Amino acid sequence: MNLRRNRPRDDTRIVNAHGAGLRLDQTIPKLFAAVSRGAARQAIADGRVFVGDRRIRRNAYIVGVGDEIRLAPDRPASVRPAIDPEILFQDDAIAVVVKPTQMAVEPTRAGDRGTLVRWFKDRGEPIGVVHRLDEGVRGVLVVAKKPFALKRLNDMLRARSITRRYEAIVEGVVDADEQTIDTPLLHRGKMRDARTHVRVTNRRANTTTVGVELETGRTHQIRRHLAGIGHPIVGDVKYGAGSVPWRRGGIALSAVEIAFSHPRTGEVLRFRISAQLD
Repeated sequence: MNLRRNRPRDDTRIVNAHGAGLRLDQTIPKLFAAVSRGAARQAIADGRVFVGDRRIRRNAYIVGVGDEIRLAPDRPASVRPAIDPEILFQDDAIAVVVKPTQMAVEPTRAGDRGTLVRWFKDRGEPIGVVHRLDEGVRGVLVVAKKPFALKRLNDMLRARSITRRYEAIVEGVVDADEQTIDTPLLHRGKMRDARTHVRVTNRRANTTTVGVELETGRTHQIRRHLAGIGHPIVGDVKYGAGSVPWRRGGIALSAVEIAFSHPRTGEVLRFRISAQLD
């Protein structure tokens, strides 16, 4: 008898009596030692979790004894299909682009393939990164093509003279029409001041659309601040989202507007795009 034929594959586990009755996002970390609960939620959101032959996209799905849970591998960044950013403006000093969802701005541990930096490099235009958008966020940003432009734009960023506005769909109904979240955040090993202005634009039964303006720019500031007031961005499992599904890829956050003075001419430039969240 060939016993190997009956063994689960390396990416498959069988639920025993100890795991039965738990939520799927609780069960996965118990069965796959290297997977955290946050990573389990991300895998569920990405459609990489199967119970038997069924793809399950609900964190709260209850598993039973004998269920076979399969965790499909994530696609490495190096093989993700390239999606060209949209160029809104460019000259010899700067470029303003719309970064698509699932494109990283800078190289990651997997390399620079598929990143915005590599996209410009492949076109013979190395760039300096002024500010970043998370990989799962679509939106408008400015990059520098010349060292003087990078320095001046960074100076503007530190002086908080670059306007950056966003739109997001968050879980739950936000009560206050307008509010400023003024909670310090850990940034590069130190607690830093962080300020986010939030304005409600649409309320639904289970979600709220908000306009967001950054006064500071800490890592994941919008995501952390909104989660901190009990309204995580839809699809943002890293910061506690899960009750409302999001199937458009990435998270329900878009950088919709940027305004700044051109680093050479001083002309005020303003660019606005549609959020494309609904």
